[in-house]
Amino acid sequence: MSDLDDLEEIADQAKWSFGGHRSRKSFPLKCSHGHAMTPENTRIQKQNGYVKRKCRECGRIAAREYYARQQAARTSPAPPR
Repeated sequence: MSDLDDLEEIADQAKWSFGGHRSRKSFPLKCSHGHAMTPENTRIQKQNGYVKRKCRECGRIAAREYYARQQAARTSPAPPR
C-alpha cells in the first residue's frame, strides 16, 4: 500500500467521523504549496465555529521568512533624516 493510498484511507475515515459526506476539497491530500496533509503535518485550528486544517510546513516556512525580515530590518541602517 502506497502513502497516497494511506492518505486516501485517512481522508475517507475523517470524512465519516465528521458525521456526513464532505466534498473532496474538504479533505485535501496536499496543501496549496504541495506539502502532504498527513496527521503529523496538519494543524487543526478552530475559528469562528469552523474547523480549519493548516499545513505545519507552510507555517514553519512563513515563520522563518518573518524572522528573516525582522532581522534584516533590525540590522539595516536607519534612513537619514
